[in-house]
Amino acid sequence: MKTGKYAKAGREMQVGDIVHFKCKDHPLSGKGVVFMGKEVDGLGEDPFSIRDTRTGRNNGRIYPYYLSRCYMNAYDQGKEDAEGLKTDELREVLLTVKGIGPAKTENIMEVVEKALSEKGKH
Repeated sequence: MKTGKYAKAGREMQVGDIVHFKCKDHPLSGKGVVFMGKEVDGLGEDPFSIRDTRTGRNNGRIYPYYLSRCYMNAYDQGKEDAEGLKTDELREVLLTVKGIGPAKTENIMEVVEKALSEKGKH
């Protein structure tokens, strides 16, 4: 279900998304699951809320939507952190291509690993 609220990276947050949140002008921050309340409560400006999923004293606490809060979507962050195939996975994929054997695969992997190394230096 769409919420009409967007994470810092520009992706619309959906009901059920796990998000990290942080107030711009307050030390409040956390991690939780997005949900839409049945109606606007007295805490926020609309039914959009986040239920804290961290273990400890704040587990289950409800955080309403405030315009001053900056939400970071954990899905987007995780996607950026793990983007692309790992070298071992790429090696396995190349070995499934007809006409590319182990020797050619290793030649390709040397070039790929060199390119990744160079990219990491910049």
